[in-house]
Amino acid sequence: MRITLISSAIAVSIFTVGSLTGTAALAQLQNPCPSAWAGDGDCDEPNGLNLCAWRTDPIDCSNPNSNYGQGAGFAHGVYAGASTPRPNPTPQPSGGTTGVHVSSGIGGARGCPNWATNRTAFGGTTLWGGFGNFRVPRITAGGRHSLQRCFGTNWRGFTITRPDYRMNYQGGSPTGRLTFRLDSNRTDTILLINAPDGQWYYNDDTNGVNSMITFNSPMTGQYDIWAGSYNQSSNNPAVMWIQE
Repeated sequence: MRITLISSAIAVSIFTVGSLTGTAALAQLQNPCPSAWAGDGDCDEPNGLNLCAWRTDPIDCSNPNSNYGQGAGFAHGVYAGASTPRPNPTPQPSGGTTGVHVSSGIGGARGCPNWATNRTAFGGTTLWGGFGNFRVPRITAGGRHSLQRCFGTNWRGFTITRPDYRMNYQGGSPTGRLTFRLDSNRTDTILLINAPDGQWYYNDDTNGVNSMITFNSPMTGQYDIWAGSYNQSSNNPAVMWIQE
């Protein structure tokens, strides 16, 4: 998982945690997560028990087979004595003539995409389930850092290091899908996403020379998005859609 960057505006918005909402729920989050809970098979981050802040229980929360409520940490938190909460299903990527590649990756290494930054190139937004279609107001595609050096030979293309855009997704998709689409008539686009499960997802050439990634049963949380280009180039006008 990643550390979700919560602005003061988001912090006062409604955020459901069991029977807790809003700032009361956020105050319950522990940062850092107690070391005794690490590796207990119980995800304590917001996509699991919501006892600890994003990225503070990475061993358990990056594991799709985590019990989400049956490890030692379960007895110590706000869900003690309650029924075991179930996480959203692990997202299943689809689409792309060359397929969607998935990797735990080495994001954050020097010259590689890095989600752990406050700033993005083109801002971000929070979308709630049922939003339908959203067009990112402004974005360009490209960069000068090779993904092959960071992720291997199947990951062709170039991006910048910080995310181009950050989207926080809350609620559930009425279609059971969440799609990111990047189009440009100036370059062959590639799309890179670090999803709420901490994994990296990559696609090239879904629609001609444009790229798309669809998550089935998408998880809530933070999606960091890189709008890249297959060849090394920068500032190519592009259009990005986020759709349910």
